[in-house]
Amino acid sequence: MSNDDRKIIVQRCGVLLYGERWKTPLARDLGYTDANVINGWLAAKGSPSYRTVPPAVIDRLRTHLEDRHYGLTRMINTIDRYNAINSYNEKV
Repeated sequence: MSNDDRKIIVQRCGVLLYGERWKTPLARDLGYTDANVINGWLAAKGSPSYRTVPPAVIDRLRTHLEDRHYGLTRMINTIDRYNAINSYNEKV
């Protein structure tokens, strides 16, 4: 995966997970103190190491997506069970 691919993934995951104001919360969840490092990745400014999205970041993003997916799936199942109970009670 190229660095450009990693940049796209960071941006898309950030928006998906946190909405339009995604950079600071994503940076914190990735262990950075602020969004400057993400801004550096996306703007390709600074030293070469500052411009490169570390491959490990993509692995951490995948973990965040899995955690969110798990939480959303549990909530969907809870709603489905609630709706099924209510539907049954309305018929009885």
